[in-house]
Amino acid sequence: MPTNDDSENVENNSLTEQNTDPAAEKETLIGRRSLLKSTAAAVAATTVAGMATSSASAADYETIKVPAGETENISLGSGDTLENVLIDVTANGASVSIRAKGDGWAIRNVGVKGEINVERPSKIFVPSVSAGGTAVVENFYLGDGTGLTDANRLGGVWVNANTPHEGELIFRQVNIGGWADNGLYGSGPGAQEGPDAGTVKIEQSYAHNNNISGFRIGTNGSYVKDSTIVVDEPVSPVPAGKNARGIYMKEGATMVVENCDISMAGEDGTHAVIAADGSEALVRDCRVDGPLSGDIGERTNVTNNPSKEPPEGVPLTAEEAAGDTAGSSSSNEDSSEETSESDFSNTLAVETESGGPLVEYEFTIDGTVAKGSAAETNDTLSENGDGTTTVTGVTGNGYTDNFQYNGELADWNASVDSADYTLLVNGDEVDTSAQSVNERLLSIETQEGGPLLEYEFTIDGTVTKGPAAENNDTITKNDDGTMTVTGVTGNGYNDSFGIVGDLKGWSANVDSSNYTVLLDGDEIESAGDEPTESSLTVETESGGPLVEYEFTIDGTVTKGPEAEGNDTTTENGDGTTTVTGVTGNGYTDDFAVVGDVTDWSANVDSSDYTILIDGTSVSPDSL
Repeated sequence: MPTNDDSENVENNSLTEQNTDPAAEKETLIGRRSLLKSTAAAVAATTVAGMATSSASAADYETIKVPAGETENISLGSGDTLENVLIDVTANGASVSIRAKGDGWAIRNVGVKGEINVERPSKIFVPSVSAGGTAVVENFYLGDGTGLTDANRLGGVWVNANTPHEGELIFRQVNIGGWADNGLYGSGPGAQEGPDAGTVKIEQSYAHNNNISGFRIGTNGSYVKDSTIVVDEPVSPVPAGKNARGIYMKEGATMVVENCDISMAGEDGTHAVIAADGSEALVRDCRVDGPLSGDIGERTNVTNNPSKEPPEGVPLTAEEAAGDTAGSSSSNEDSSEETSESDFSNTLAVETESGGPLVEYEFTIDGTVAKGSAAETNDTLSENGDGTTTVTGVTGNGYTDNFQYNGELADWNASVDSADYTLLVNGDEVDTSAQSVNERLLSIETQEGGPLLEYEFTIDGTVTKGPAAENNDTITKNDDGTMTVTGVTGNGYNDSFGIVGDLKGWSANVDSSNYTVLLDGDEIESAGDEPTESSLTVETESGGPLVEYEFTIDGTVTKGPEAEGNDTTTENGDGTTTVTGVTGNGYTDDFAVVGDVTDWSANVDSSDYTILIDGTSVSPDSL
């Protein structure tokens, strides 16, 4: 069992250990498109063809074999890329040091092969991103860990708190395991700069048998999503002992854990998720074996029986990472369609410029999609069950992703300005500047011969004119963040607008029988009838009994400021949301609801509590 429940006195030393590397170590500088090998005679570098499969051919990769007792030092700066590299540290005392800083750098298809049995350096990979910048680490293998069984300070990744890290750092399809002093230690920037320092975003990744933590984060906006964290074997100790947490959250930040499998079944495993030092964890849609500890601000749809399998696409060996072959034998229905372009009537390509920023994009096709020859494993296709397919991907720095599809391009969204990439459909450039995945189309239709319609509406968000809007239709931005539209139409003419947010108010000078309001093609029966948010409050009296309650909303629910960690919201998959909570003795719980209350139950008589809807008392029997 763990010998120490908090290795904080040991871990904090890491903040001062990462400034320099030994001067005797060799240095490899990384160019934007290729690896520039060290000229040191001791490093033997060879090109190895990746293994091909029946459905996809692996990428060629470069091998750096580090001699016994030496450390290969690799540095990246702004715009640099390290890719398709196998770093072999199987020789006794061999190690590697990877350092990256600046903006727009990328590490992809890189694997470190072999256990490292020397504490030089104590953290293998130390990245940071400058303010306003983004960098990505994807298809990266650091899963062989340390071979040291005595107390040591070897860790896998330490996000540099000294540079400092002030931008956005994305880890995707990373395999990290077997380390003594954290697998991925990302909370340092929060400790040094406060909870609003740079973000660390972990997606589709696998942490296994790491001491202290699998994933550790400490800034607002950081998260762990779609990942698996496992402790099922003994871990390597730090000097203070063993305390193998799954996800460790710190430094007063609010962070999200979503759609993760977390198993702490091993004898060294402790907390599945722990939020310490004033931080708050929002845990959603997870399978967990182990306690959720500290301030768990949200616990939605958290069940047991987690999977211990790595997420699809995560490399299981260093060779799989370097050759970009993870999951190639089982997951390449997409790849088999790459050569069947005749099955599709349309093409879509996302092109970028060398030296440009990372482009994260998402689009939806009202039909079917297949990857093209330039798409990669980090580009995913998801069938939505309604005949549409959503594609999410990442590219940049002169690279291109491409796809074939049948149907229509329904939505497009990207993380950067449209000036930083080109979207081509059937070879023709598409203007994406006004498109958004979250945007909905609001249309006002009138009848020929009908009266002049003067209307006004307000959106709790943003509005842009659609193709049917005219010069006499105006958009005003209000001081409270809403936007108000005033327009005139009639006699069979229409107006249209793209909206992001909720319709909060509508008025018109004529009866609604003279016009139709449509939202994404669906008629709003009365323009003011779109569901709006209401407050639901449960009040109790001082000295009264404990009130355990449950209610269901035919819509959505979010916690209000008075709701606490023991109050849970669960989405039921049928459009309803169920809330379970406890209050009493003069305390109050509150929620923001969109939709109707369809069910209410409590363990005590209704005389022991009061339900308020928008401040008005209602009887439970009326709900």
